[in-house]
Amino acid sequence: MSHPIFNIYHPATLQLLQYRSKAKLRRIASSFRDPRRQLLAAVAVILGIIWLSQAVATVMFRQPASREYLVKWIPIGLSLYAGWHLIKTVSKKTVKPFEWTSAEDEFVRAAPVTRHQLVSYRLASLLNASALKAFCFSIVMIPDLSIWLAGFVGMLLALIFVELLRVCFELAFYGLSKKAQIFSRSAILATVVGVLGWVVIKCMMSSNAESDIASPGALLFLKSMISELIALASTPLAEFFVFPLSIFSQVILIDGTSKASIFALPAAFGLVGALTALVYRLDHWMLQRTSIKEKNNFEIAAARTESHIQKITQHRRVRVPARIKGFGSIAWRQLLGAYHHRMTLIISLGLPTLLCCIPMLANHNPVLMLINVVGGVVFYSFLLLPSALMLDFRRDIGRMSVLKSLPITPIAMTLGQLAAPVLICSLFQWGVLLFATGTGSVVAWQAIMAAFLLVPVNVLIFATENFIFMVAPFRQNQEGVDVFLRTILTFTAKGVCFVIALVGTIAWALAARFLATQYFEIIPSSGPLIFGLGIWLITCIAAIAFVLGIARLYRNFDPSMDMPTAG
Repeated sequence: MSHPIFNIYHPATLQLLQYRSKAKLRRIASSFRDPRRQLLAAVAVILGIIWLSQAVATVMFRQPASREYLVKWIPIGLSLYAGWHLIKTVSKKTVKPFEWTSAEDEFVRAAPVTRHQLVSYRLASLLNASALKAFCFSIVMIPDLSIWLAGFVGMLLALIFVELLRVCFELAFYGLSKKAQIFSRSAILATVVGVLGWVVIKCMMSSNAESDIASPGALLFLKSMISELIALASTPLAEFFVFPLSIFSQVILIDGTSKASIFALPAAFGLVGALTALVYRLDHWMLQRTSIKEKNNFEIAAARTESHIQKITQHRRVRVPARIKGFGSIAWRQLLGAYHHRMTLIISLGLPTLLCCIPMLANHNPVLMLINVVGGVVFYSFLLLPSALMLDFRRDIGRMSVLKSLPITPIAMTLGQLAAPVLICSLFQWGVLLFATGTGSVVAWQAIMAAFLLVPVNVLIFATENFIFMVAPFRQNQEGVDVFLRTILTFTAKGVCFVIALVGTIAWALAARFLATQYFEIIPSSGPLIFGLGIWLITCIAAIAFVLGIARLYRNFDPSMDMPTAG
């Protein structure tokens, strides 16, 4: 214990990190031998090959970007990433820095190690994921980098800096009092809403606003918003906040000819070192503040009379409206979880709702407007909402042993877990369709039919997410290399599935038109009817198949063997 590194890392935690890395590799290797996971592993390999081939093609055929362009864009991207972490932190109902699993709570935190060493152990998990992200970035950016190693080191330091910023946000926010948390949350969210409102108004006043608004899902309008945000980042105030991140862009783009780039590398290391020291200081401050808050809470609780405590207990007793063989109980519990995290849900659903409603300002006929609105809500529901509405098995992986002990059938458990995200997603879509009907953009009966047809689509979206999760479970807020790989493969898979679904929809539209003209000419509007009915039946069959698959996976789930790793 005399070596200086042991003041930062305990030998046991270093050994634990080594064992965990080996265990992750063995777990990945075992997925190729497990019959239940062989298909998913094969799909992951195929998607990985697609992603790598795309990256190689980008490197080989892409023209290098200008240095001025990259010097401007890299700090903006990093600052947006850091800002997203800040918004996520303040929008959570309860923020717990350094998420610990139950096993780590029982063994690691109870071990005879200092708090300093515990923080170092937790920060070490950030390094692996950041290293892999930096490696992928440096590979894709090969045409733009004068020195590849400098690009890798610079992006690694930048990502570590942003992750340390996230930890600082969480520590500082967790240590604040209740009133201070409410004030800071209100101030930050009001600032974000004000900036977005200003950007939307400015985009609406541009000369290309009409064509941007009329684009499917308002994607061109979103692009205009991003351009305005970038222009906003060029203001002196924004440049002041972005300046520390611009140092990392100087390291990434080192060419050996600029004096500024020579001093950028030690400055970048200094920034990371200073922020790391700040993490340890904030952790010490947070523990002191937590101790004071717990002491005050204990004194308040001790001052209450027994009758008052009984009254509060009775008031907080949960009453389930309808149990329905356990389905209602599980669904009600997840809906209560949605209510407790309502601020996060409002923020997550706010931007998709805005982007889906903006095309209604265009002068389309009702049919084209209906296609535009429905396409927009399906696109955002498919791409964004599954990660925002984790109110299903993904939220309850740590309680799987408890769920398995309940007298609830697998199909009832599956339906109960899917009920909350499907209902919230449907409410989001129905709200957009109701707004479209109220503004006269869409015919009422068409909006009602679309709302009815979208329900099995929502079931399919969340059933697919939960099916993949049950095959390869992971923990919420998990960090590490495997999470990064999972994210890349998931988004690649979603893109591939969206393209396949789009091609299949176009093919079925042509087939429905052929059937209508050849066999159902006497039936008015037979083409749209055949098309809609066919899409609805295919979606329902696929949704039912995935729901049954989830129920089977849940029935065969062994909490002693199939639980995800701790990190």
